[in-house]
Amino acid sequence: ILSPSKLQISLNIFDHDGNEIKEYDIDSLSSPGTKFLDANIESLISQDSIDIDTISTFSVTARTLSGKMPTRIGHQLVYGNGGLDTSIAVSLFNHNIYNPPNKKSFKWGQIITGGEYNAYVGVVADGAENSNIDHQDAKIKFYDDTGLILEEHIVVKNRTANVLEFPKILTSINGYPTNKPKSIWCVIEGEQYGLNFFTATWNNKSNHCSGDHGF
Repeated sequence: ILSPSKLQISLNIFDHDGNEIKEYDIDSLSSPGTKFLDANIESLISQDSIDIDTISTFSVTARTLSGKMPTRIGHQLVYGNGGLDTSIAVSLFNHNIYNPPNKKSFKWGQIITGGEYNAYVGVVADGAENSNIDHQDAKIKFYDDTGLILEEHIVVKNRTANVLEFPKILTSINGYPTNKPKSIWCVIEGEQYGLNFFTATWNNKSNHCSGDHGF
């Protein structure tokens, strides 16, 4: 947090239609300060007997209790599969940042998949960034060292995510080799602003994970 203020942090979870299931008040934060908040989503929903399969996305919201809203609030996404966890650094969306009405979505990133490596690519329609639409039409292109290998078109309801599983999705390409690890580049485009994606890759022998956000 980079501005003097006191904030209330909450966490919201949404179903596959983009409807809010529940909001959790996490705690307050003061800036400047050394305190950080740690919220385990699986533990929270387990306490309320919420089926994890009904959840599509979650959001973190900061509201001012005193002072002014900071320009940037850092957020670490942590995912794991039993080995080393991955930590993805992002910043919460700030509504005070101007976006022109004709702005489109364009994100790119990379995964490693094949052999002992599996990966998920989660394509997200961010309702915080663009609350004025019902859904996003996403065009996704995948490249390897030979060039374009696959193109997908998906519809993502606002405040939800579509998850693509690798290397499973590559089996739709006749004869495409998945027995050895390969770098795959992802490009996602949309006519409306607010599309993003996150990746999580893990080694199915060590269960160590890595991940990133779209750029």
